[in-house]
Amino acid sequence: MEEHQDSIVKEDFEDHIQKYLPSFSNYVEDLLDANSRKDFALESVKRNPVLINNLHNKYLSDKSFMLSLIELYDIAFYFATDELKQDRQFVLDCMKNNGLCYTYMDEKFKTDIEIAKAAVKSRGRNIDFVPQTLLHDEDFKRECLDYLQKQVAVGDARAMNSLGSLYYYGKLVEKDEKKAYEMYKMSADLNFPLGLRSLGYVTSSGSGIIRNFGLGMEYVLKAAKLGDNESLCSCGNRYLLGEGVVEDFDKGLAYYKQAAYQLSSVAIGIYIQLCLPFNNKMDEVIKFKTLAAKWENTNSYTAYENQRMYNTSQYLSK
Repeated sequence: MEEHQDSIVKEDFEDHIQKYLPSFSNYVEDLLDANSRKDFALESVKRNPVLINNLHNKYLSDKSFMLSLIELYDIAFYFATDELKQDRQFVLDCMKNNGLCYTYMDEKFKTDIEIAKAAVKSRGRNIDFVPQTLLHDEDFKRECLDYLQKQVAVGDARAMNSLGSLYYYGKLVEKDEKKAYEMYKMSADLNFPLGLRSLGYVTSSGSGIIRNFGLGMEYVLKAAKLGDNESLCSCGNRYLLGEGVVEDFDKGLAYYKQAAYQLSSVAIGIYIQLCLPFNNKMDEVIKFKTLAAKWENTNSYTAYENQRMYNTSQYLSK
């Protein structure tokens, strides 16, 4: 009897999900209302992230619900209520779940030493956004490095990638591209998407290793297949501009589309630009412009994102 009930619940859940996943119209606003089930709402957005724009406020103010989304999509942080985004414990938990959120935080949290430590431990490149005063704090540096080295010793692929970034950029440690390469390689060997992407970049540029553009591209493609947004954007950009591959607009568009549907802020901005010339893609433009309104007036774009936007503008001006 119990197994039969479980199957009914599962079937009911799947029917609900499949019913709403294809729906992207403006009328979907009432889909995830205050009366919808939390598990339905969460699974719907996980399977179709664009539906985050239709979530009822009760979910956007729910800590556990939003942390589950932010773990997958850093940009989901923007959709949390202002009250949550000003909650220090929530911000700290976001850092532990997804270090990419650090660049979106209120400045007062970036100077919070505990949050800054969590940010660097989660993502080595966050060191570029840590206040200079903390970079001269010996306890801060020691704790971050000790943590990452201990995690590397137990096989933590994320820590390997983060420590590799510190060596690559020469932050908290002496710059050493060979050690950076070794850390990235260890992370990539564990099939960690960010490690594969990092390894792809240094292999393509010849940092710490003999330059091999083709092999580097293979690593980035593998990371893209695992769903890494930055790798998807990198592949899309290369196909748009014909960098190391035969120029192919459709392939470039497809890569950016996938990243856009995974809530990459830079991919959304570029995907909108790429769709604008086509009348049959106006629904896509409207949908993603609505999403982009959540962050378009912020200064959250990283140097990487600005470069991608510049590269795409070069393509569109050809």
